[in-house]
Amino acid sequence: MKKQGFTFLSITTFLMSTFALPAVAVEVNTIQPAITVGQWSNAFPATPGTLEIVDVAGEGGNLENNAPLGTGVVKMQTTGDNSSRAEVRIVDNFGTVGSFIQNGTLSYDYYHESGAPNPNIAPAIKFEILDYTSNNGAGYATFIYEPTYNGTLSFDDWNHIDITGTSGNFWHMTLYGENGLIFNNTFDEWNTAFNSSLGGGFLDTFLDANIFSISLGLGSGTPGQTGYIDNVNFSSLDANQNAITLMADFETLDVAAVPLPATLPLYGTGLAALGLMGWRKRRRASR
Repeated sequence: MKKQGFTFLSITTFLMSTFALPAVAVEVNTIQPAITVGQWSNAFPATPGTLEIVDVAGEGGNLENNAPLGTGVVKMQTTGDNSSRAEVRIVDNFGTVGSFIQNGTLSYDYYHESGAPNPNIAPAIKFEILDYTSNNGAGYATFIYEPTYNGTLSFDDWNHIDITGTSGNFWHMTLYGENGLIFNNTFDEWNTAFNSSLGGGFLDTFLDANIFSISLGLGSGTPGQTGYIDNVNFSSLDANQNAITLMADFETLDVAAVPLPATLPLYGTGLAALGLMGWRKRRRASR
C-alpha cells in the first residue's frame, strides 16, 4: 500500500509540474469607442483619425511575416489634419512611479510605414500620471516614450521596445509646472531632476504619484501617418507588493481561435490514468 501511495503522489506531482501552462498574453478583440475603465479604448474618439484591430494575414512582407503574436494587430492612421490623433488607451491602476522605477517593466512592438510626411514619427507609448499629494496643484502630466528619442526608429518592419524605470527616455507635459521638453531622461532621472529643482520633499511626492493609464499611438502634430502596434506588456507591484500585470495580444474575432497546447492531450491521458488507478484500488478493496 505504501508503494501504491508513493506512486500515486509521484504521478500527481509530475502532472502538475509538467503540464502547468505558462502565462500568456490576454487576447483583445475589441477597442471600446470611448474610455472604459479596465478595457482598451479609443483615447480620442472625437478627433480625426482611425483606430482598429485588423488581420494582416495576406498583407505579405514584414508586416505579416514578422508580426509578433498571431496575425491581428492594431492599425492606426492619422489624416492630413494636424490635430488628427489615433491612440488606444487603457485606464486602470498601474501602481506608483516609485514601484515602476524599482520593479517595473514595459514593452511593446510597433511597425511604421515609410513615406510619411514626418520620418521621425512612429507609434509612441505613454503613461498618464497623477500625484494626489502635489503641493502646487500641478500633479498631472503625460509621460511619452518616442522611438525617435531612443535610437530605435526604423520603418517597414516590426520593432520590439523594452523599457524599465532606469532605461527608456521619456519627455513629459509639465509635471509640477517644470519643463518637460527634455528628451533623454529615464523615470529614475526625472525623479532625480524633480528632487533637485523642487526640493527634497518632491522626491517622495513623485515616487508616490500614480500611473493610471497606458496608451499607444500617433499623437497630434503627426498628420498622414500609418502605424501598427501589438504585444503590449506591463508589470509592476502595488502597495501590498502584489503583482500588477498587463499583457495584450490584439486579434480580430475571426482569427481568435487558439489551438490547444500540444501537452493538453497528455494532461487528459494523465488524469484518465489517475482515475483508472483509483478504480483498481477500490475494486481490490471490495474483494
